[in-house]
Amino acid sequence: MKYKNVVCKRSNIQEAWVQILGFPAKYNESIVGFLDISAKQKIKNLQDSDPLLNVVSMDPNENAPFWLKQVTWDKNLISRFGHKYLSVHFVNNDKSGYRSYSDSLQKSVDIWLGIFSNSLPRPEEEKVQRILFGYTNMFEISSTEVDISEYLNIQFGISLEDMSPETFDGLHTHLKISNSTKKIHYEIKVTAEAFEELKVSRISTEINAYRLFDGSLGYDSLPLIEKEIRELKDESKEVFFSLLTLKAKEILGVG
Repeated sequence: MKYKNVVCKRSNIQEAWVQILGFPAKYNESIVGFLDISAKQKIKNLQDSDPLLNVVSMDPNENAPFWLKQVTWDKNLISRFGHKYLSVHFVNNDKSGYRSYSDSLQKSVDIWLGIFSNSLPRPEEEKVQRILFGYTNMFEISSTEVDISEYLNIQFGISLEDMSPETFDGLHTHLKISNSTKKIHYEIKVTAEAFEELKVSRISTEINAYRLFDGSLGYDSLPLIEKEIRELKDESKEVFFSLLTLKAKEILGVG
């Protein structure tokens, strides 16, 4: 990989997360309750946290994975868990900064994988459907006149009759692509907004890389799950750095 060992000296990662979903199945309330108890026994200072988003099933099928509870600990760490659903997040709440996966998130992911697996009656029979790694990054430009293509390797064009916009107000876009050779799917979200009162523009990217499984990967196969997470983390990083122009790389201190 071209960017695997590249360092981003002025990284401004807002959030990074790992998400693991199982296959649709009948909801078992006792497993979620046992998971909650086990987590509070294992992790010190674990506290219930009010979610920022409403809990919604990811599929109209009521048996699909969904999360029911959000907990937090150590200021920057959040986990969401529920029916066939586990995610672990690093959130840049106090501006201490995300350093690297191994420094900021990996230990917590490993702990939660163990808790989740041990909470299942027969983890070898429970199969993983999807593993995802994602993160958001934001950087600021001291201007409200922004050409996105100067910072990201994407271009957008629009032509509207009788419209002569004089300033850039914002952009929101969502791209989905797949690599059939690697069997990895990518979601790329780009948001750019101008803040006239501050005379700045902010560009944020969200990169998700995920892989789907055919029922061969069990929740008892923790080393394999961890290996997949690391690979997807590298893929997300590769997409992010490939998306940046030289000008953006200079702003973020990529080298």
